[in-house]
Amino acid sequence: MFGYDLKQAFTYFLKDEHKILKLFVLYFMTALIGILNFVSTFADKINISAKYLLLAFLLFVILGFYYSGYLAVNLNSRIIKSENKLPKLLDCAKYLIAGFKYSFGLFLYQFIFSIFIGLSLILIAVSVGTMSGNLPIGIILLIIGIIILTVLVIYVLLCIIGGSIAFCTNLKFSSMFNSKLLNTIIFKNFKSISKVLLIAGLFAIICAILSVILCLTIVGIVLIPAVWLIVFLAIADIYAQYIRKILNTDKRIEQGEVANG
Repeated sequence: MFGYDLKQAFTYFLKDEHKILKLFVLYFMTALIGILNFVSTFADKINISAKYLLLAFLLFVILGFYYSGYLAVNLNSRIIKSENKLPKLLDCAKYLIAGFKYSFGLFLYQFIFSIFIGLSLILIAVSVGTMSGNLPIGIILLIIGIIILTVLVIYVLLCIIGGSIAFCTNLKFSSMFNSKLLNTIIFKNFKSISKVLLIAGLFAIICAILSVILCLTIVGIVLIPAVWLIVFLAIADIYAQYIRKILNTDKRIEQGEVANG
């Protein structure tokens, strides 16, 4: 599909000799993170003490760091070599550090995103207020504000996606904000990354639809984390295939520019 090996994306993790253990642990963590997220989101509607709510939140954060770090290391591993298997489960420090760096990078992107959104909304608010005194200028400012807001939203979202992928090339925090790397991943190869994002989006939509259907039965609910886990692992391989194509990974590995974190 679009020049990417979907069969490899959905089967590479089955070639691991310890696949049953690794996939079961990852499935359990996916389910637990989902449950903890549900508890945190609907805490006001659930009769649970503040102490247990705090413990649930801390567990959610720690598991989130480990889980996102593991997925990042897995993507990094597949960028380095497509034949690589799933990472070991016990490199906890490595995954926690990688997950923290990745999460902090996303936080900074969201903070920048919030500032841009705020400034754009202020411009739109000013334009609306100006309409009462000078309608033409108010309309012009409103149009400019909407255009700026739209462009900024698209740009920052692309940078977040590009930064996430860039981080996984070497697991370095600075890579998330490396303008040269972001430009290569997103803007120089916009047509290619659009295909990759379309594939990832289709996977996510199909997964969401399946999740709604599976919610109809108890067995289905139990299977939901497995469906999302498989999609996460498959998307990682699609990203890896894309990076290997555009960055000429084999040559860069020899030069030490791309490294297994």
